[in-house]
Amino acid sequence: MNLALALGITGGVILIGSMMARGVTWRPVPGDRLLLVGDSHGLGLGRHFRALTAKDGIDFESIAVGGTAIFQWARDRSRVGGRPVGIGPILDRSPSVVLVTLGTNDGNATEDQIDWETPMLEKFVRKIAASGAKIVWMLPPWSPVRNLDKALSMIRSSPAAAEAGVFFHEAMSMQPPVAMSSDRIHASPKGYEDWAKGVWSWMREGVPV
Repeated sequence: MNLALALGITGGVILIGSMMARGVTWRPVPGDRLLLVGDSHGLGLGRHFRALTAKDGIDFESIAVGGTAIFQWARDRSRVGGRPVGIGPILDRSPSVVLVTLGTNDGNATEDQIDWETPMLEKFVRKIAASGAKIVWMLPPWSPVRNLDKALSMIRSSPAAAEAGVFFHEAMSMQPPVAMSSDRIHASPKGYEDWAKGVWSWMREGVPV
């Protein structure tokens, strides 16, 4: 398959897939079921998405678990800190749209560990896409974790993501930049609010497919 990336970087967004332009757009509509999965960024974004989606009459649920990485969500079923993670808990909820916040903890791994995780990323994306759900991957703001660039490159260049037409939103390209907390890894409360609003505005305006 041709893995060339069709890039649209307006508003901090990279769109990946084999179908771009032609005036076709996608947006969430009432009746859609949005499920947020991922790490502590998902925890920070979740309450803002809940408020934003409620205004538009769209169902929203978050099952994000702090400290998690792609390999944990690619398992069929597991638990982290007593909370369920994995493909099973995602598909159990029959989402029509899956919002993903993963990549930061993956970037804190060694390069060999990221290479080891690559087939798990492929499994994760393909299992969700096979259910018919659309995937919106919200890539994180910059942080000083050791191999963040390599982890995000793995995600962006995923063959499964290209095949599934995954939508990638790039927090690093947002203007103004996402405000960060003192640890330089997590966004500040205002940063999470602005990040969520930016993603939701982009989705509601209609994403080219």
